[in-house]
Amino acid sequence: MAICVVKVLPVRAAAPTPGVSASPGFVYGRAGDFSAGTYFQVLATVPSNTAGNIVPFDGIITRAFITNESINTYSVQIQTRSGAVFTDIGAPLALVAARKIEFPALTIAVSNGDEVVVKCLTGSGRNGQVGLIIEQS
Repeated sequence: MAICVVKVLPVRAAAPTPGVSASPGFVYGRAGDFSAGTYFQVLATVPSNTAGNIVPFDGIITRAFITNESINTYSVQIQTRSGAVFTDIGAPLALVAARKIEFPALTIAVSNGDEVVVKCLTGSGRNGQVGLIIEQS
């Protein structure tokens, strides 16, 4: 007589597919005082209108945040850059009489190779940051 042994193995969740989850995250900042017309900077204090962040896939900006040192009111505009041409994408994001704000439900389309920049559109602040989360579409 044959003996049959049944072994129960734990169920493993499927591994995430690379590039599908919220990635990448871009952060732009500006040290010191800034006002309308000022572009936020990327790494090494380079203004984003000089050299922005490149989107590595077709995707959607799904979340954003704005923070700054004190209670201020200002808005930022996300743009794409192609040579000397800057194009607004999405509606301006506003921080109103606050130090920080999150935008958890955005749907701003971006394409593979887009150069993304961020500009202070109205108002002013001090030591500000803008973060963007892009999900692959």
